Amino acid sequence: MIKKMKIEDSEVNGSNNITIEAHGVTVGEASKERIRRGAQAIFRRYPNLLGIRAGLKLESAKRTLRNYALRVRLELPGYDEIVEKKGADRNTLISEVLEVAERQLRRRARARLTERRSRRSEFVPGFINERIDMKLNS
Repeated sequence: MIKKMKIEDSEVNGSNNITIEAHGVTVGEASKERIRRGAQAIFRRYPNLLGIRAGLKLESAKRTLRNYALRVRLELPGYDEIVEKKGADRNTLISEVLEVAERQLRRRARARLTERRSRRSEFVPGFINERIDMKLNS
């Protein structure tokens, strides 16, 4: 049994798409609110984020060994980032996955910034040297 819930949240960043899918589990209001708050924080810090899809799945149905798997997909321009973790406690799992997702976004932003800076440093000195040579020759 798959249940899909879509949370539209336009308060923070235009229209933030947060989709929660539950496979064999009912997602309570507390879990939905925890995912929504974590997603809002990520949307505020990374405005280029298009949406977040969370999938919660019951891995083991035994009462003593209840295990969950949570997969979060961060929809970004270009390649999406995917974080997946497994654990017994849903609330801890949600917090850990959102922390890892934010770390991945931070790492991606840092890599893009470094790439932009390296491209700029390669281009600018040659351009300045050409202008200086042109002034000296005239």
